[in-house]
Amino acid sequence: MKVDTGRQNPAFLSIMKNQRTIIFLDANFFIPPDRSHLGVKSIDFGWYKEKWLEPLFDSFINLGIHETVYAELVQSETKNYADGKKDSNPPLLKIYYDADLTNYERQLLSTYINKLSVYSLYNPDKDNTKVD
Repeated sequence: MKVDTGRQNPAFLSIMKNQRTIIFLDANFFIPPDRSHLGVKSIDFGWYKEKWLEPLFDSFINLGIHETVYAELVQSETKNYADGKKDSNPPLLKIYYDADLTNYERQLLSTYINKLSVYSLYNPDKDNTKVD
């Protein structure tokens, strides 16, 4: 993969200029990478939380996840962490439920999911949770 450091990413710049922008996260943001099947030691959740999750929540004030993403957080450490952020005062993580979305927001969600599913192997018509 080649990274072009000569050009600024307009989407990232927009988020940095408007800190109130809602940033939707996928379940993979909460789950430490595990490449143990390749013989690489898996990453401890405590280390991952300190080095990745806490800086993320410290830097961005309007993080959210969709209810289907929330359902994918099945490991206790990951789920407890998300619950702590959701239940903090003020809440640092908002769960977006289909029942609360406007028709326009539902259409946007459907469009984004269909476009992203091509690259992520996500299937919006199936239960994507993985229970170990």
